[in-house]
Amino acid sequence: MPRTESTDEKKYVVDTPVNPQYFVFLNEFSKDEDLVFVARIVKEEREEMRVEYFPQSTDQVQMMMWTNWQFDERAIMYQRMQLSKKKPDRSQYDGPKN
Repeated sequence: MPRTESTDEKKYVVDTPVNPQYFVFLNEFSKDEDLVFVARIVKEEREEMRVEYFPQSTDQVQMMMWTNWQFDERAIMYQRMQLSKKKPDRSQYDGPKN
């Protein structure tokens, strides 16, 4: 993994994303429910963009970022699980993209 030396000889700064297709963010539910939101930018027609996201527990997010788990599969699994548990769906995901 590319690294850049910092001013402190014992520390390194990672200057390349682990997975450039996704990013993560936190919101008001993150701390209480141990959630991190996995997101991606989807380019629409005419240079417009849209953000799709779904929450995952912090331990699952780390594994997802380091492996090849697909965004669409994980988002669909999250939505189905929330529906079966009759819990709120906090995702913004409309379905797989071709």
